[in-house]
Amino acid sequence: MILKKYLFFIGYDINLKVINYIKKICIGFCSFLFIYSIILSSFTLQSVEASTTEDNKFIERISKDYSRKFCNSLAFGLSKESSMTFANKENSLIFREKKGIDKLNKDLLANQIATLSIENCGYLIDLKGQQGIKEFKDDYISMNDNVL
Repeated sequence: MILKKYLFFIGYDINLKVINYIKKICIGFCSFLFIYSIILSSFTLQSVEASTTEDNKFIERISKDYSRKFCNSLAFGLSKESSMTFANKENSLIFREKKGIDKLNKDLLANQIATLSIENCGYLIDLKGQQGIKEFKDDYISMNDNVL
């Protein structure tokens, strides 16, 4: 009604149907926005950190390198402990300057290294399966408390 008086005051003669049509459009638009906001608020959006992906790739790279060195050392006839020491020293020299090495998840790194090492050459030291992975992981963690 106020809109009709205002438009009449400025010189427009608007029909009541036009005003009702404008009201319907406004109410419909507001209803749409309200329903849309309720639907969108029901979804929880979680941010994905790009650093997690980078960390996983870095852990994979370190574990592949460690496993390769460990298995090669075993193939040359070194003992399990000597091979682990050699692979640790080599990896420490290579990866110590890399940014973010100190922020890596140590448990995840140890698990990945143990898994790859046992899968690739666990038969040389009579370790296999989950029990072998667990034993290797425990040995790796005890050896690397201060290295990586």
